[in-house]
Amino acid sequence: MNISNSNLLLSKIADIAGVPFTSGELQGIDMFLPFLKKIQMEGAVIVIKFDGERKEDEDPVFYTIIISGSRLISGPCRVDSRTLEEGLTQIIIDYAKKYWRFDDH
Repeated sequence: MNISNSNLLLSKIADIAGVPFTSGELQGIDMFLPFLKKIQMEGAVIVIKFDGERKEDEDPVFYTIIISGSRLISGPCRVDSRTLEEGLTQIIIDYAKKYWRFDDH
């Protein structure tokens, strides 16, 4: 997923979720915090696993992100990703599709 497409999708999701979002370079966790706090307020648990056991030449996945919780009737969301930013973008998109009725088409 390219940065401009990610920014566009996250901007649309921010409007639906009612959270602040400023388009820009997807770097670090700070720009994702409004989404994650909104998800947390809805009763979810967010786990970000930094996987140091995986080796780059064996498996290109270094982060696992899971959103779960007893209130999530459609089940948990899970993403494995090479970068934290890609993983956070994808998990927010997946959550928005399941719980905020986001349609990216």
